[in-house]
Amino acid sequence: MPPARFRQSVPLLFPLTALAAGIVAGTFVSLPVATAVPAVAAVAFALLRKRYVSLLSVIATAGVLLAAFTLPPRLPEQLDDKEATFSGIILERADKDRTVATIILIDSIADAAGTMQPARDFRANVYFFDSFMWLSPGKRVRFTSRLSSPVHDPQLPDDPDLSVYYRYKSISATGVVFSGDVSATSGDSRWHTMLHSIRQNISDKLYHGGISTGCAAFLDALLLGDDTNLDIEFREGLTLAGLSHIIALSGTHVAIIALLIAALLFPLYLLGYRKGALILSIIALAFYALLTGMSASVVRSVIMASAVIIAVLSDRAVNSLNALCFAAIVILCFRPHDIFSPGMQMSFMAAASILLLANALNPAHQRRRLLYTSAGIVTTIIAAVAGTWIIACHYFHYTSLWFLPVNLPMVILLPVEITGAALLVITGSLGISIPFLPTIIEKGYRSIAWISESVTNAPAAGVSDIYLNPWCIPVYFIALYALAEALRTRTRHLFAFTASLFIATWGIAVLPHGSDTSTPRLYVTHDNTWTDIVMHSGNKMMIATSAWRESPQETANRFISSHSDFLSRRHIPAPDILSDANPRNRRQRLLLNIGNATVAIAGAPADTTLFAPVSHTHYALVTRNSQYMHAVQLQRHYRPDTVILTREIYPSHHDRLAAELDSISQPYISLRDHKGVFFRDLKRIERKH
Repeated sequence: MPPARFRQSVPLLFPLTALAAGIVAGTFVSLPVATAVPAVAAVAFALLRKRYVSLLSVIATAGVLLAAFTLPPRLPEQLDDKEATFSGIILERADKDRTVATIILIDSIADAAGTMQPARDFRANVYFFDSFMWLSPGKRVRFTSRLSSPVHDPQLPDDPDLSVYYRYKSISATGVVFSGDVSATSGDSRWHTMLHSIRQNISDKLYHGGISTGCAAFLDALLLGDDTNLDIEFREGLTLAGLSHIIALSGTHVAIIALLIAALLFPLYLLGYRKGALILSIIALAFYALLTGMSASVVRSVIMASAVIIAVLSDRAVNSLNALCFAAIVILCFRPHDIFSPGMQMSFMAAASILLLANALNPAHQRRRLLYTSAGIVTTIIAAVAGTWIIACHYFHYTSLWFLPVNLPMVILLPVEITGAALLVITGSLGISIPFLPTIIEKGYRSIAWISESVTNAPAAGVSDIYLNPWCIPVYFIALYALAEALRTRTRHLFAFTASLFIATWGIAVLPHGSDTSTPRLYVTHDNTWTDIVMHSGNKMMIATSAWRESPQETANRFISSHSDFLSRRHIPAPDILSDANPRNRRQRLLLNIGNATVAIAGAPADTTLFAPVSHTHYALVTRNSQYMHAVQLQRHYRPDTVILTREIYPSHHDRLAAELDSISQPYISLRDHKGVFFRDLKRIERKH
């Protein structure tokens, strides 16, 4: 049974732990096993009259069921990887390089006659090539695409598992759409359109408030969490300086907004409507959470602030740690898979670390208020960094060494900028102009930009290419908690135990993990639209692609952006793109060689006949350019050991080629059926041949 002190001071801590454990088990363990173990434990402990432990087991069982029954619905088999016309409401939009990334709630599908028929709702992550300004949240869109079920297919090892992202975003399918296959239709979502309209009006007030475009984009990120218009160099500078958290909405932003709401409602206090003002504050904060997209960090802060306000209304003491646990339980009950979101993990660990460590680290006595407050600012920053450092290293592989000096000025600059942005919106709506307000906001923005630029250009700004063994993370957080207890009790043995845990964290962190980075290999990606062929040996990498719309530089930029972890682990500065600048040459055949391994990318039938047959290849890849060839032609011109049918081939041609290859007994691999990343060890190929 948990110690009585914890059950009394933070009664929701252990229920939260049980719920989180159940959600993790329900996600990664088969449902019968994950449900049976805690259910049997609940019955067993109930018979032993261990009622509290039995209750925790019941909560864990509930977590398993929550995780299992809130998984995104599977894409129907008749639609998986089949071209169809869909209609749905755009929920989210993000501008990428040459594409618009959206999350669409699809609710209807066209039948054979082209008539839209209602279907079971599901979410799809859809990329639109070319820019469409009207693709805004709330709009109904009709598009033709070949959607497919998202699977754990990182294309290259060492890159993030996108299935986790799809899980907490409730995405059931992914696909791409080209410019001629999309149109706007009637039936927009009034609710989403209204929220988007309010956000757009706020953004317009910022951009027309007498400040620079860069400053307006920065304020848009601070106030609404929309960082799509931020300058790329400015965003990278914030990251390298350890300031990226200021454009990610969190408790600090909500606290400042809460103070502004309290200031606006202060006349109600003066009139004696104290409870009414507090209730309006809760409603205003809830609306702010809706307006900013209901991110886990904002919801957590709003729930905690609301808990504080409710405690004030009921004249009860506020238990911040318990309020934090309550916020986590509420979020996990409604969105259990948010537990895998880096944003939620960092938000809650930062808050917990501040609550546990900030005061314990403060060397000043509370009676000396000025010194205690000044030292408290420093210890709060240290505690927040301590709670998020290892998570940031795990996900982003970088840590700033200047986090303390660069964050100290933010204590002043961030409230000034957020308050200034709010005043700019309010005064703009009322047609009022406050003298010097745009100047103050602009100077604050330029100060932040100067700080981030100075740190970025400073020597030893940070440490990059950090790849930790993930098993060190739970040990690290146990060590942090032990440190908080050691500081509270001033026990030598506990300090020694804490030190040993931090040493163990470092020891586990450096243990090797991940895939082998030295063996030369061939990789073939599994995209529905194009195919990338990657051959890696040592610190060199060659790439050929069937994405003929891209220039070689665009291909290199896309690959570096998508597979930065793969390149960093192998110390590869940039890949070599094996393609001529002329797009037509991408339709011709291409031969790749590393050592004795030969890979042919089959060209269009007319182009292939212009070349003499190849004496031998290990693999011949059929892409959309060569899908019209016949199996006999492939065998005659390329003499492959194995034919690879890529995912971009149209289904009818794929099925025809597969049948022809079977009929002539030619070994082949279909990437439509192949699960996981496709790769081959080139050393084994060399030994074989």
